[in-house]
Amino acid sequence: MADRTDSEIAPQPADSMKAASPSDAGTSSTPEVSGPMLDVHAPHESIHTWKSFFIHIAAIAVGLLIAVTLEQSVEYLHHRHQLHKSREALRSELAQDKTIFEHNIALLQSAEASMELTRHSCTRLQRQESNRRQASTIRGSCSMLAPPPGEMRSSMGR
Repeated sequence: MADRTDSEIAPQPADSMKAASPSDAGTSSTPEVSGPMLDVHAPHESIHTWKSFFIHIAAIAVGLLIAVTLEQSVEYLHHRHQLHKSREALRSELAQDKTIFEHNIALLQSAEASMELTRHSCTRLQRQESNRRQASTIRGSCSMLAPPPGEMRSSMGR
């Protein structure tokens, strides 16, 4: 019966595309290649004594300890890499923010200088307007006391 099962399976060449990859229409053009997995099995002999039981438990515990240690080491290295990338990104952002801040300070100083110039111009215009009003008030009060300049000449000529 074993001979019949072996003869029903037709051998395929190893370089065949069908043998190399499964025929899925939705797969990408670059299939993921993974290495062979380590397959761990319990010992084939049965455990008859307490000593062999504790050796078996110790082997499992040591294996788990090694696996967890390796996993945590990989996580630690990954977190260190993320920390390094985050610090670099923060340094870059800080330098960019510093440049923007310096530009904003320059704009603020320019705006303050412009506002100061505008304030001085407004003050000067207010003084000129005040002086003009005072002069017209003085002229108005003087005109009540004296005749207008044209009338003075006409009265002198008579």
